[in-house]
Amino acid sequence: MKIEEALLILTSTKTREMTVKDAVSILELVTKNPETIKKALKYAEEKGIIRREGKKIYVSPEAWTREKVKIRERSCESACNRCGIKIKHCYFLIFDEKEFGPFGSECVRRML
Repeated sequence: MKIEEALLILTSTKTREMTVKDAVSILELVTKNPETIKKALKYAEEKGIIRREGKKIYVSPEAWTREKVKIRERSCESACNRCGIKIKHCYFLIFDEKEFGPFGSECVRRML
């Protein structure tokens, strides 16, 4: 399940081209487990969702689901799920019925 969620976020990013480091950073929204991240990238490559060229990753045009992501903002006292910084304005990424967050504004901008 974590792999599917990771790929959902990866294919919904603002760009179809990114570094491996950027892709890992995006996948860390779902899991901090390095093995799961490696499996997600390997699975995505095997299924044609992404293509790797050196240190670059390209999301397949067919897999890129940019229009499905929504962002919801709420006031809160929390920590960003990506970077851990304390936040008062929380942002949540919503894909169909799945909600990921909270994230700070800077982390949401980097991803989307």
